[in-house]
Amino acid sequence: MSTSGYDDWLGRPEPPRELRNKELTKIIRQIHTDSRGSYGSPRVHAELTLGLGEKVNRKRVERLMHAAGMQGVYRRKGRRNLVNLSRSKIRFVL
Repeated sequence: MSTSGYDDWLGRPEPPRELRNKELTKIIRQIHTDSRGSYGSPRVHAELTLGLGEKVNRKRVERLMHAAGMQGVYRRKGRRNLVNLSRSKIRFVL
């Protein structure tokens, strides 16, 4: 690669998709922090499309959230046996 080609590449503006990704990441981060970190990609996508009227794909929201290190809180299904759990803790302590 020639140095003039490299310098030309460095001087180019950012592509529109990259600019849009940065803008969407800021909006997604704001929605995520407003929900106190509980919203995952489906709810963030719903907020973007229904609440703000943004046209964005759900998979794009997932990818941007993953790249930014954001994750929603998930609920554990089922119920643990609390009686056996407390007994095992007592045995472990003794």
